[in-house]
Amino acid sequence: MDAKSPKVKERPTVSVVVACRNEAAAIEDCLYSLLKQAPVRGGFEVLVVDGMSIDGTREKLRTLADQDPRVIVFDNPRLSSAAGFNVGVSAARGEYIAIVGAHNRYSRDYLRKCLDVALRTGADNVGGAPRVEGEGLVARAVALAHHSWLSVGGARWHDPDYEGQADTVFGGFYKREVFDRLHGYDEAMLRTEDDEFNLRLRKLGGTIYCSPEIRSWYSPRRSLRAVFAQYLQYGYYRVAVIKKHGRPASLRQIMPALCLSSWICAVVVGIFSRISLAIALVAALTYTIVVAATSLRSILSLKGHAFSADTGRVFLATMAVFVCFHVGYACGFIVGAFDLVRGRLGQRQRFQRLTRN
Repeated sequence: MDAKSPKVKERPTVSVVVACRNEAAAIEDCLYSLLKQAPVRGGFEVLVVDGMSIDGTREKLRTLADQDPRVIVFDNPRLSSAAGFNVGVSAARGEYIAIVGAHNRYSRDYLRKCLDVALRTGADNVGGAPRVEGEGLVARAVALAHHSWLSVGGARWHDPDYEGQADTVFGGFYKREVFDRLHGYDEAMLRTEDDEFNLRLRKLGGTIYCSPEIRSWYSPRRSLRAVFAQYLQYGYYRVAVIKKHGRPASLRQIMPALCLSSWICAVVVGIFSRISLAIALVAALTYTIVVAATSLRSILSLKGHAFSADTGRVFLATMAVFVCFHVGYACGFIVGAFDLVRGRLGQRQRFQRLTRN
């Protein structure tokens, strides 16, 4: 699919960049939520960069582009999100650039609120925590776990009520000059490309602001296997970020791997030492209790919740999701550290494939 020439003559205030691959089930909801945005001063364009989809996404994009002159479609032969975003940013004409996900939908005032917050705070990047929604047991459990402090060590951008400066935000609404200064996303990062980009921004003195006024909804993966694979890649590519910058962005990024490694060592030493084995058992029991208590609290925090025959299944699924978050990330990080020592970081085929598609 060749890039279509811009059909909006005036330079828009906002360029929305969407990178997608095989998102036939979600791309229409995403783009319709963007095209129905409340008017933004100066208008906006929507640049969709497709990673050579084979599931009908491209046909849907052609139809949407024919229907609305604000939609401009490009190819992304390198497939990854980082490469797709770079293609879109290079073609963007707006004063501000909104990076959005294809499996998300956005409130009608999303772009307007982003622009308001950017102008009010003067931040280089603004955004808001996405609300997680989904059908099916695992998707519901991911929604419960995602907003908990236990999911990613209390990261502020996971809290839909948080307002203030943050290390990173979902997607991001950037001043155009940020991309001119940082020269785009690092395409070596199959995952965590946004975190790495925002780390570079902060190292150069840039500011990132999170606001609950900026609302969107995210559709998570629908199986525990897919969630585990997602976080396995997050952990693996976190090592690549640390290698590039010489340090982690925060302590929480290395804690899961440290905890899992320590526990494995305690179990191994426990073959010869009862004390070590006891420590490993106490640690496992403590973790289980914390995960169970947090899962139950997440369920009880739902408005209008009433116990039912389904509550037990949701409770167990939420516990399992937390384990996928933590153990998947930790295992990925450990494998990444091992590959880094071997000089083969990023060369494993398993970590070169996109997990959602």
